[in-house]
Amino acid sequence: MFTDFCRTLFVFSLIVLANFTVLPLFNYDYSPLFLIVFLVSQYFQKNYATVACLVFIILGLSGLPCFSFGAGLSYLKEPSFTYIISLIPFSIYGFVNKSNKPLFSFVVLHLSANLLLLVFRQFSAIKFIDFSLMQMSFDLMLAYAAMQMIKLFHNESTTTNSN
Repeated sequence: MFTDFCRTLFVFSLIVLANFTVLPLFNYDYSPLFLIVFLVSQYFQKNYATVACLVFIILGLSGLPCFSFGAGLSYLKEPSFTYIISLIPFSIYGFVNKSNKPLFSFVVLHLSANLLLLVFRQFSAIKFIDFSLMQMSFDLMLAYAAMQMIKLFHNESTTTNSN
C-alpha cells in the first residue's frame, strides 16, 4: 500500500515536471508530458499513470498551479485542457495494450483531444496541423526509441540474472 502511494507520488511528480519542461526541437517547442505518461503506463505492473493523471487534473482544477497556463476552474476554457483530460484514456489504453507499437496510444490521445475540441467548438485545422501532428510525430519517434531501450535493458537484466 505504501509502495503504491510512493510510486503514484513519483509518477505525479514526473507528470508535473514534464508538463513544465519545454524542449526546442526544429523550431518547435516539445513537451514530454505525453511521452512520460506513455512510458510510465508501459513500465509499471499497476496503472500508476492513470491515478497520477487524475490527481494532476483534480489538483490543477482546484487551484494548484500545475498546468502550463495556470490553474483553477477557468482552465476548463483553455484549448489545451482537452489534451490534459485526454491523458486519462491515453494512460488506460497504454496500460492495457502494452506493446512496442505506441502508435495506437498516441492516436487515441490526439483523436480524443481533438474530438473534445470539436465538441467545445475550439477546433482549428491550423492548430491541429501545427500542434497535434508535430507533437504526435515527436512522441512516436521518442516513444519508439524509449521502448527499444526498455527492451534492451530488460533483456540485459534477464541475461545477467540467469548467469
